[in-house]
Amino acid sequence: AEMACLCDQTGASECKVPKLTPLFWIIKVLATTIGESGADALSQELNGLEWIFLLFFAIALLAQFLAPRYIPVIYWSNVVLVSVVGTLVTDLLTDTIGVTLWATTPVAALVLGAVFALWFRFEGTLAMHSIYTTRREAWYWLTVLATFILGTALGDLLMDAGALGFYPATILFGCLFVLVLVLDGVPRIMQLKWQMNPVLGFWAAYVLSRPFGASAGDFLSMECAEDFDPEFGCDEDMAGLDLGPGITSAIFGSVIIVLVMVLSVKRIDRMVPEDAQEVRNKVDGEVPEVQTIGVSPAPTTLARG
Repeated sequence: AEMACLCDQTGASECKVPKLTPLFWIIKVLATTIGESGADALSQELNGLEWIFLLFFAIALLAQFLAPRYIPVIYWSNVVLVSVVGTLVTDLLTDTIGVTLWATTPVAALVLGAVFALWFRFEGTLAMHSIYTTRREAWYWLTVLATFILGTALGDLLMDAGALGFYPATILFGCLFVLVLVLDGVPRIMQLKWQMNPVLGFWAAYVLSRPFGASAGDFLSMECAEDFDPEFGCDEDMAGLDLGPGITSAIFGSVIIVLVMVLSVKRIDRMVPEDAQEVRNKVDGEVPEVQTIGVSPAPTTLARG
């Protein structure tokens, strides 16, 4: 069943986040690709002035908080910008400060876990589609930033430690990403007894989409996954297409703009009060027992919707 937002019963007309449609995950992966290639382009062009990009992110985030409802242009601008910022933060820790990926990755995981724990402690839910207050929206975007930082560190760690090239890394993370989506969606569509907790499935896919998109971005934009001698060239498993971060970002950015325009016109990912009322009716009625993978039958606050 389609996820619906538990909209504000005090009068909010719509929720601040989109429905989970296939276009959501397509744009999300494209945004993570721009996060990687865009951060590389900024590092090359701004020469230490990357902090200026934080100003654009702050302005976009303020616009998101001030918006009365979900607006595709504003929402997806923030996703793209937070992707770049998350990459810049990880690069700052590893490349500038000198913190190793072996330290950055577990620390990022602990930070994300702490954000989840605090969010649930104060709000009683981790569901994306319960975002109808400013405080919940703040928790949501803080979590999104933490997932990007963790996803960047995790992807870089596995590529460095496992000596994976761009293409193998893209295949690996892409398969894991699709696997989570399948485990999350197929049992629910087929109404099977065993289902993954929808909130767990969503955030797992969200984290994995970052190294998947980043690996694809590196494969397209960079020449080689490791230092190499130009005389002998790059090993085939490590080679990329070398389009350059600027061209890669421009290509994927153009696709995102087109897709966001489609969402703005078609309004196919908008949450409306009728959706929320349908969910409330289901919650108020008899809820069938469903056993979940890794989590006992989830309370209604963790249920999809």
